[in-house]
Amino acid sequence: MLENPLVTAKLDEWTRDFDLKNQIKIDKKYIHKVNDQNNFVSRIEQIASGDEDVFLSQVYIDTSHPYYFEHDYDHIPGMMMIEAGRQIGTAVAHLFYHVSFDTVFILNEMTIRFFKYVEVVKPLFIKSMVRNKLMKRDKLIQMEHDGHFIQDGREVGYMSGTWQMYDKRIIDRFRKSARNISLDIS
Repeated sequence: MLENPLVTAKLDEWTRDFDLKNQIKIDKKYIHKVNDQNNFVSRIEQIASGDEDVFLSQVYIDTSHPYYFEHDYDHIPGMMMIEAGRQIGTAVAHLFYHVSFDTVFILNEMTIRFFKYVEVVKPLFIKSMVRNKLMKRDKLIQMEHDGHFIQDGREVGYMSGTWQMYDKRIIDRFRKSARNISLDIS
């Protein structure tokens, strides 16, 4: 999983720079959030491109978040990790595949596994791969995104998902036609 020397070097660099009290965040527009408090993505870089595009991301750990840290935890909650993984998939689509902000993302499928507790005081990274991209008229309309959560150089969790992306006008047409369907179950 960490056989790529570029990934290892970037993980080492980001680990040296980690300061829980002084983290950076990407712009919330890339993850479709209004409230920056709900932004759990610190940074993302593309490591490799081709059939399987590889990205490295850092999770923003907010120990003061009123939902995820409503009581004292000595680990990062799994639900926060899941939201960070979802946000990274969305941000990757915008930042590296130029998916328009007028696009609606539909998350069709998710698989998640956790292998151990993830410490709050240490940085958490995600090495992810985008594969099986489906393009239409030179626009990304579907992708699979697999991510390995990494802390201390070890995999601590895994998450994968499949996204479809639709123009908002198409979604509006779907909704209008669905409203005209009568579901008589009597």
